[in-house]
Amino acid sequence: VLPEGLDLAGVELDRKAIRVDRTTMETSASGVYAIGDVNAICMLAHAASAQGRRVLGEEVNLDVIPSVVFTHPELAMVGASEQQLKDAEVEYKSVKSLFRGNGKAVSMNETSGMVKLLYSPADGQILGCAIMGPHAADMIEEVAVAMTNCLPVAAIAQTIHPHPTLCEALLTAAMQVR
Repeated sequence: VLPEGLDLAGVELDRKAIRVDRTTMETSASGVYAIGDVNAICMLAHAASAQGRRVLGEEVNLDVIPSVVFTHPELAMVGASEQQLKDAEVEYKSVKSLFRGNGKAVSMNETSGMVKLLYSPADGQILGCAIMGPHAADMIEEVAVAMTNCLPVAAIAQTIHPHPTLCEALLTAAMQVR
């Protein structure tokens, strides 16, 4: 619920959210900024923190925001989903890696789940990733870093991953891209 009187300060609303410039987070009232749930851009705590960093003048990529569902097993996503790519008629390819083939997951007795990596066949750029399995919330960050820095899937495949680790499931998926 937004506080009353915002209009008196010159702050405009857009569908029950505070309208902001998506680059600076400044509202329609000069010098007044709105971050987090009140601007309804992305209603996640880490997105609000990133928006705050942007307000403070830091260079933060607000286009790549991972999200996590803390279920068992965990589910983490970043970038576009397969359905979003289909709806936008974007050409993509998909590779998967199952946790049941990962030594660390086997030793933890947590073999349910997989990594699904979506990429552009034209240039190998990562378009999205979904991970369902143990520590998915931690693993998704490697993909977010690659996407933020416009690194192709090959960058993950060429990086040595320690063994035995869960992140090898991401490496296994990336190595399928040729």
